[in-house]
This record gives sequence, C-alpha cells and structure tokens, in this order.
Amino acid sequence: MAIRRKISESDLKAIQNYLAATAVGPSTVRSYPGDTLITTRQFLGKLQLQALANKPADSFPQYLSILSRRLKVKLAALSSANENDDYFGISRKVINIFLHNAYYNRYLCGRFELDRFEDQFEIPIDSRTAKAIRSRAIKSGEAFPAQIPPPWKTIKALTPSTHAEYQRAALAIAQQQGTKRVHLDAYFWPSIG
Repeated sequence: MAIRRKISESDLKAIQNYLAATAVGPSTVRSYPGDTLITTRQFLGKLQLQALANKPADSFPQYLSILSRRLKVKLAALSSANENDDYFGISRKVINIFLHNAYYNRYLCGRFELDRFEDQFEIPIDSRTAKAIRSRAIKSGEAFPAQIPPPWKTIKALTPSTHAEYQRAALAIAQQQGTKRVHLDAYFWPSIG
C-alpha cells in the first residue's frame, strides 16, 4: 500500500526546478547560443502547471502551441541573427521532455492531475525519435494508418507542419502497440544490455 503524504508547495517548486534542469542538458541545445540552456531551464522552471491543471484535456494542444511560441520568442531573442523560425523545434522538444518528465513524476502528476493529458501528450521529436518513427512507419508499409513523415533534416529545420506529421505517425504507432504516444520514447531508446 502506497503511503500518501501532502507535499508542500516549496517541495513542488523544487521538484519542478529539478526536472527543468535535468530535462534539458547541454547536449540538447548544443547548436544554439550559449544562454539557450539557462533560458530554457528558467522557462520550464517557471511554467505554471496549475494553469494547465485548470484546463480541459482537449485544450492541451492549444496550450502546448502557446508555450512553444513563448519559448521560441525568448530563444530567438538570444540570437543576433534573424533565426526566429529555427527555434520552433527546440522549443517544442524541451517543453515535451519537461512535460513527459513531470507526468512521470508522482508528485507533479498527482498535484496537477497531469494524467488527464496522457492521450494528448506528445513524444519529443529529435533525430533519434524522428528516425524511429519514420522507420517503423515505413516497415508497416501500406498497412500504416497515417502518412509517413518526411526524412529528418535537423531540429532547426523542424516546422510545425512537419512536427505534426511526426506526431500523427507516432500516435498511429502507439495505437498499433497498444500504448500512448507519450510512452514511445521508452520504446525507442536502445535497450540496456
């Protein structure tokens, strides 16, 4: 039997900051300006999970798009070049990593009822997951119930429409496997030993 205890707001905030710091490592943002790491971690640490908890589950995609645009603008401001469009992919990826980790954390998931969004959560898209999604879609052949996403280019070249294609394909794969899209990352990581 699980022992339940009330967790303080300061504990929740500390856990959120910890997850923000561990969700985005230097390798995740290696091809971006130097302040990208700290800016991203601060953005995720300040994310208002209570605002998400107050939303109906079907509004999650719009909420995710709003968060992605906000982070994209913050990251684009770090660059002296006009690279605003190059920040969608990394913005969406790190938000999805963080939300995935928050969903898997019993305290944040419980307090903010993140399990309500399990059907809506996305898989973080990067070269590894994109290649796994595309490979599985191609192997399914004509039986695959979604459009096969295009070949992977780079995270900087990831557009909202291409991202959506990968998410639709990932959803089809998850349904074929009898799981949820948010859990596919666990399947796509190489096995340990």
